[in-house]
Amino acid sequence: MPPEDGRLRALELGSSDDVVVIDRQKNDRSVWLRRGSLSNPAEIVASFSNHRVAPSDDLSNVGVWRERLGVESDAEMQEWKASLCTENMTWFNDAGPEWRRLLLGKHDVHAEWRHIPNLNVRLHRVSMVLESVDAMTAYHAVLQSFGTRHHFGFGDKSTLDADKIALIDVHSFVMYEIHRIALVGVKDRLFVNVVVSNDENLLIASSPIMGSAAEAAVMDALGERAKKHVIGSSHFYALHFVATAEGCEVVALVSGDPKGGLLPQLYNTDRVSRAICKGVRGFLLAIHRLATAYSN
Repeated sequence: MPPEDGRLRALELGSSDDVVVIDRQKNDRSVWLRRGSLSNPAEIVASFSNHRVAPSDDLSNVGVWRERLGVESDAEMQEWKASLCTENMTWFNDAGPEWRRLLLGKHDVHAEWRHIPNLNVRLHRVSMVLESVDAMTAYHAVLQSFGTRHHFGFGDKSTLDADKIALIDVHSFVMYEIHRIALVGVKDRLFVNVVVSNDENLLIASSPIMGSAAEAAVMDALGERAKKHVIGSSHFYALHFVATAEGCEVVALVSGDPKGGLLPQLYNTDRVSRAICKGVRGFLLAIHRLATAYSN
C-alpha cells in the first residue's frame, strides 16, 4: 500500500532468485550500435512498427515483481500508480518562490531548480514548446520509443545506454539507463526505475528500484558491462505533455542521486545543474523529432 504520508518509498525488491528478468539476449555490441538516428524519420517509424515491448508480451510472470513492490493486486497497483502520478503532478504544478532560474544560453528552453524536503539533491524542471506537434501524439511517440534504438533519452548525450528489463503490467515496466556524470573522474552511473504512464494527465513518471534484487536483475540483463557502473537513484524522472496554441509544451522533472559516496555539495552546483538541464533539452528536442515522425 502507498505510505500514509503520501511520499513514495524506494521500491525494494527481494531475493534475486525470485526475480523474473526478460532475456534480451544482448551481445557485446558497442552501445552506439543500439542507438538509432533520431534525425531519420523513416528509420524511426520502422523502429516503432517492428518493435515489441519484449521478446514475449506474456505477462504471466509479473506477479513476482508485483509481490516485491508490495502491489500484488490490480487495486494495489492502481493505487500505487495514482500516488506516484499525484506526487509528480504536484511538482509539475508547483508555482512556489523556491524555484531558481538556470540560464542555458538557449532561447527554446526554460530551466529551473529547487530543493525539496527529504532529498539531498536538486530537483530540476525543464520545459520546451514543441511547435506543430499534438500533445497526445508526442506522448504516444515517447511511449513507443522506450526500449527501442530511438529511445528519446538518447537525445541527452550523457545517456550511454538504456533498455527495458521486465514488465509489470501492460502499462508499466522496469527500465535501466546508464549515464555519464558531469564531474571529472566520476564513474558512469546506472539507474533502474519502474516507469508508468497516465493517459488522463498525459504523464510518464517513474520511481526508483533499489536493493539486491534490482542489482542482480540488471547484472543478469547486462552481464559484465553492468559491473563497472555505480548504481544511482532517480528520485524524479518524469514527463508531462500540455496542449498549447503552438502545439504542445513538454515539461520534464529530473532529480537523481549518483550515490557511490559522492558528496551532495559536489553535485548540487549550478555547473552540474546546467549540464543536467542541457541534457534534458537534448531529449526534448529528440521528442520533437520523434513526434513529428510518429504523426507522419
